[in-house]
Amino acid sequence: MQIFGILICVLFTYLSLISMRWLPAGIAMMLVATFATLGVVLSITLITKTRSFELNTYRQILQYLKTGEVAPNQTSTKQRTVVIIFSALLGAVIGLILTLLIGIYLLGWSF
Repeated sequence: MQIFGILICVLFTYLSLISMRWLPAGIAMMLVATFATLGVVLSITLITKTRSFELNTYRQILQYLKTGEVAPNQTSTKQRTVVIIFSALLGAVIGLILTLLIGIYLLGWSF
């Protein structure tokens, strides 16, 4: 449910950004900040819960949800660090591209 909540927050954050076309900028930015903050809080809560169970991969989380058992971790710390850094960079790039596309094509930004 928390993953679903995080996805909903991401969707509403971008919809709030698009709403700048029809709503005053101040209200739209408050909506963006609200949904982004809520998404971050849900993400931190999910990370905290998975760390307490020592669930490090999506596969381990799914197995825990199905069976209630925690599978042993088979990845090294170095490999896990590389995956986290790559995922963070990829997420930042995708977010930047989506924000620029919304700004340019829907909100009329120009550079």
